[in-house]
Amino acid sequence: MLGQSGSTPQEMFWDAIEELSDEMYNERKQLESAMRSHNFHMHVDTAFDKVCEFAQSHCKIDAKHMDYIYEQLVIKCKRREEEDDERKQRHKRRLLDTFKYALYDLCPELTPDSKWDTECARISRMAEYKALDENACREVFDQVIERTKERAERKRRDSGSKRERSPDAGAADKRSKHGVDKCEDRGSSDLEEGEMVG
Repeated sequence: MLGQSGSTPQEMFWDAIEELSDEMYNERKQLESAMRSHNFHMHVDTAFDKVCEFAQSHCKIDAKHMDYIYEQLVIKCKRREEEDDERKQRHKRRLLDTFKYALYDLCPELTPDSKWDTECARISRMAEYKALDENACREVFDQVIERTKERAERKRRDSGSKRERSPDAGAADKRSKHGVDKCEDRGSSDLEEGEMVG
C-alpha cells in the first residue's frame, strides 16, 4: 500500500462507522414510522422481544442492529417522558399560582384567623379550585393564611414602632391631658368665685 494514493486505514474505518450509523439511523426512522402507522406505542419498559417481533413483521431491519436501535428508542422515550413530566409540573404550578391569587381576592377576604373547615364551602365553588385536587388546594390555603398572619404581625409591629419613634405623639398626649386638667380647674375656680360673689 505504500506509495499508493487513496484513503488511509483510519479514514476507511471512520467512513465505515459513518455508513453503518446512517444505515441504523434510517432503519430506526423506518421502525418509528411503522410504529406510528400501526399505533404501536413504545415506552421505557416496552420489552426488547416485543419490539423485535414488531420490527420483523413490519420492517426490513438487520437483526444485528436491533440492540442499538432498541437502546436509541428507549433513550428517546425517557427524554419524552421527562419533558412530559416537566410540562405537567409547569402547568400545575400555574394552576396553583392562579388559585393562590384568587384566594387573596376573595370577598369577604381571608383573615389570619380563617380556617379551612369554615372557608372550604365557598372556596370549593371557585373555578380555580375545581382545576386542582383538594389536598393541593388546602396546602395553598395554609400558605396564604400563614402569609396573611405574617403581614398582620408586621403591620402591627410597624405601627407600634412609629408611635414609639414619634415624640410629637407623646407630647400631644401630655398637652391634651394637661389642657383638659387646666380647663377643668379654671371652670371649677370660676364656679366657686361666682358662688362666693352671689
